[in-house]
Amino acid sequence: MKPHLLFGQSCTVLTAKLVGDPQNRSKHRVAQSQAARALLAGAVQDRDDMRNALLSDPRDGPLTYGPENTRLWTSVTHRRGFVGAALSETGPVGLDLEVLQDRQNWAELAQVAWPDGVQPTDQIRFYLFWTLWEACLKCGVENRFAEIATKCAQTVTSAWVEGHVDRLRYAFCIDAQTVRAVVQHPV
Repeated sequence: MKPHLLFGQSCTVLTAKLVGDPQNRSKHRVAQSQAARALLAGAVQDRDDMRNALLSDPRDGPLTYGPENTRLWTSVTHRRGFVGAALSETGPVGLDLEVLQDRQNWAELAQVAWPDGVQPTDQIRFYLFWTLWEACLKCGVENRFAEIATKCAQTVTSAWVEGHVDRLRYAFCIDAQTVRAVVQHPV
């Protein structure tokens, strides 16, 4: 699997489809979390200090590694047999992934989630907004969600789309099975 280098190569995003037993939810969640961390570690296999930090700390968020205590921000996500992982050396990062499925109540969910904000016009945009919202939450910039969603509402494509609001960076990709969104806030 090829990593996606975003934002001038300052953020690496990887996703994969897993094979496993989705019936055992708690065991499956642990396996998905471990798989996401392994994705990250595999992306930096030529940098032992960074790889060891990724494998030894299961949390999202900032890690320190190496002799200079370099900071590394990570975010992992998993949903229905898919996993994703993002890492950044330039600031907090949030990643979310959702599996596309027919959802009859998407408009009601959107109204509850964002009662005073931007509303999606169709189910694809609902999933796009949902992943952007989750990525904003994980990055710690949920107050900027409406600005990002408004900029993204007009674009639905299968290629990675990148943009920014001030210094805040965002990217998303919609394919036949999933919607992925990442938000990065350089420090």
